[in-house]
This record gives sequence, structure tokens and C-alpha cells, in this order.
Amino acid sequence: MAATIHELHDSRNLSIGRDSASAPWRFLVTGAADEEEAWALANAAAPATYSPAGTGTLLKDKIDTDNQGAGNYYVTVNYSSGKADDNASAGSSPTQTTNPDGTSVEGEGNVAPGTDPNQELTMGFGRDMSFSTGGGTQHITQAFSTEYSVTADQKRLDQAADDAQATFDAANAAWAAAVFAAAADPENSELAEAVTVALAAKDAAETAYESAEGAALAEANKVPDYGNAINVGPNGVEGVEIHAPDPKFQVSFKVPSLTVGRFTKLCFHSCKMNAVAWQGFFPREILFLGTDGSYTDADKKWSLTYQFAYSPTLKNLPINDQITVPLKRGWDYLWVLYEHKDDKVADSLVMRPKCVYVMRVYSEFDFLETLGF
Repeated sequence: MAATIHELHDSRNLSIGRDSASAPWRFLVTGAADEEEAWALANAAAPATYSPAGTGTLLKDKIDTDNQGAGNYYVTVNYSSGKADDNASAGSSPTQTTNPDGTSVEGEGNVAPGTDPNQELTMGFGRDMSFSTGGGTQHITQAFSTEYSVTADQKRLDQAADDAQATFDAANAAWAAAVFAAAADPENSELAEAVTVALAAKDAAETAYESAEGAALAEANKVPDYGNAINVGPNGVEGVEIHAPDPKFQVSFKVPSLTVGRFTKLCFHSCKMNAVAWQGFFPREILFLGTDGSYTDADKKWSLTYQFAYSPTLKNLPINDQITVPLKRGWDYLWVLYEHKDDKVADSLVMRPKCVYVMRVYSEFDFLETLGF
């Protein structure tokens, strides 16, 4: 039975305070397979904004579900003038990968323990925050996999094998037809002779096909196996530039004063990463790029903008069929050492990954202790 949703009679009760307003929409969902389905139905039924008379626009906030059993749920979609819930506006509920003890699995885009992935993205900064998840570029020397490789003669040999197979199929069909005809008239010597001729033609075509197919397979085996290394040339592994995530965000404050001590601390800690979990991010995933500051006489305040960059923790990262990196934290650096190997199948000297290094290249510090947030 498909789940259904009904808006309750006490829905949209407006509450207006001195600084804010709210008007929750309330629903009854019946026949839902689970809480996720009830959540999704209510989220789809409630618009991103609601504008009751006299309050201006209210923004969709968090969505609360109350399980009544037997597939029935009361669902409340909260609207307020204070903030918008990013999960609701995105139309999806985030998922977390967890360990058996319930803690977040490090990496895989999860948030660090102690942070609710469904909470509002203010990170304690209010609305003086901006971000960009736009991509940058990254130089890589290893691919996840080699999907296809071909030699200069491969296409010609593959076509020759296909043609030989077609010739064999035709010869086999002609031989089968000759056998059938001879069986129908066993006293006819000409039909018997035709079977002999057709059999010889079939055997010759089969031999030619096996030879052509063998040549095509042998040519395919001539392709050197570089273990997923990219653009290998006489000077080594050159790699390639690819598009890659480059998430950055900034947080702005206005403060009445800025001491020399504070300024020198900000200078000293620029371009260092978080030593411990911070604002939902695991250690070493956030790089503090520095602070932009300016003073204005108009309001007698300093405007400070803190710049950060994010790099995810990676786990079980495959380099090739033989090497897997168990853990690379955020801004640690990974590089591959290559060695020459004898590819006996391709009869060629190739370069393949010998080992992988993961190295800490940035200093680290406690963001909360030093930055104050």
C-alpha cells in the first residue's frame, strides 16, 4: 500500500515574537515503509518558504518525525524567520557511515564525532560565512584503472580476425548444408563429393580464423602494463592535469580592536591545518589559509575574514592492483615511487609503482584554542 500524507487541522499555527516568527506545518503520514519515507513525503509537501500575512517570508527549518507505529508518523515541518534548514532546501537527508560503536567513520565525507550532520550550516558563525565547492585542478600520475589499451596494428588485426570468423561461419554453414543434402540422397556420389570439398573448405577457414585470432590476441599482449601509471615516456611518468574538488570557505567577524599579539598569532598560524577535530571536520582536513583584515573609521571596527580550504580524508585508496593506501588524512601529501620492471608478456621494460609515501607537509594547531572559534 502506498504511503499517504494528510495535513492536520492544527497545522500552520502562527507564533509571532518580538524578534522572530514561526509557523509549523503538521502532517500525518500513514502506510510509510520507514521514517525516511515519512520525512521525504513531508519535505516534498512543504514548500521551501511560507509567507503568512503580516510576517514576511518564513524559511523551512528542521523536520521532526514522531513514529506512532504500524507505518504511521506525525511529521512537523518547522518554519521560522531565523534560518533555513539546508537539508530541507536540498530535498534530501544526509547519511553517515558509522563504526560498530556508532562513531563516525573517518573520511568518506563524514562529519567528525560530536557534530550532528543535520544541523544548520552556521558552524557557530551566524550568517557571516560564505563558501565555494567549485573545482580546481590536480596533477595526478596514477589512474584508478586502465579501461582500454591498443597498439597501432590492433585495429587491422582485429578486423582480420572478424573477417576470418565470418568466412569460417559461412564455410561451416555450407558444409552443414552439404551434409544435409547428402543425407537426403545417399546414393548421389556428387553430393558425397560436395561434402568432402565443403569439409576441406571449413577446416581451412577454421585454421585461418584461429591464426587470425591468435595474431590479434598476441598483438593485444604487446601493450606494456604500466600499472595504471599515466603518460609514461622516456623521461618517466609525466601524469596529467585533471579537474578536482577545491572546496574553500571563509568566515567574517567585526571586532572593536585588534592587538599586535593577535595579529602576530594570525600571521604565524597561516597555512597550517587543524590538529584535532574542528567544527565537524576530522584532523588535518582543514587548512587555515590566513586572514584578511581591514579597519574602517565609519564604524570604528576591524573586519576580519578567515580563509579555509578543505581536503577530505581518504581510506583504502587503490594505487594499482598491488598497492592500496589504508589512510591519507586531508592535507597530507601522497606520492608514488616508480621502478623499472621487465614486462615479460609484452617483452618490454616498463615503469610501475614500487611503493607509496604519505607525508605530513603542513604544521598543525588547535583551531579552537588559537582562533577562538
